[in-house]
Amino acid sequence: MLRTLFLRSLMSMPNTVVKRLQDRIADAKHDIESTEMHLVKQNESSISPDQVQGLRGLQEMYRKRIVKLDAEIASVPSLREDNPGSLQGSSVQSSVELSDVTSLKGSKVEHL
Repeated sequence: MLRTLFLRSLMSMPNTVVKRLQDRIADAKHDIESTEMHLVKQNESSISPDQVQGLRGLQEMYRKRIVKLDAEIASVPSLREDNPGSLQGSSVQSSVELSDVTSLKGSKVEHL
């Protein structure tokens, strides 16, 4: 019984790690979009160039975080394929592509 519980918790660990990383990626994407919407609402001309540059830098920081988290997801080892409930393949693939991260400039949406 104890062994079964241990094996089940061991099998769910990669899924838990991946889910946590995917949640952090979603948060970072939301922060990028929220920052951009703030810039659009402020109509970039009504805030100082230093503020715009700071917000753009913040967005870049979030983009780099997404790339780092995506790499962490790719490095999560899977369990052996003969274990029921295990993840398949040698590593877990991230479901987030960098092209999913968008940047709005004015009212135009540009994909990175």
